[in-house]
Amino acid sequence: MENERRDIADLYIPRKRIADVNEEGVVAGSVKTYAVSGIIHDRDESDNSIDRLATQDGHPQNVWSYQR
Repeated sequence: MENERRDIADLYIPRKRIADVNEEGVVAGSVKTYAVSGIIHDRDESDNSIDRLATQDGHPQNVWSYQR
């Protein structure tokens, strides 16, 4: 990818990392990284997509909820 000055620039790739934790909630040392494409991010579907992928990888479902 090139910027306006035609210099080679790295393409920004949004990533989310999910850490594995033990029963006490302490990070176990391993993480899973998910890369989110621009079109998914632009459509505001990244949270839902990551939640679905994490659930497929064995992470708990619906851990976070919003309450007023």
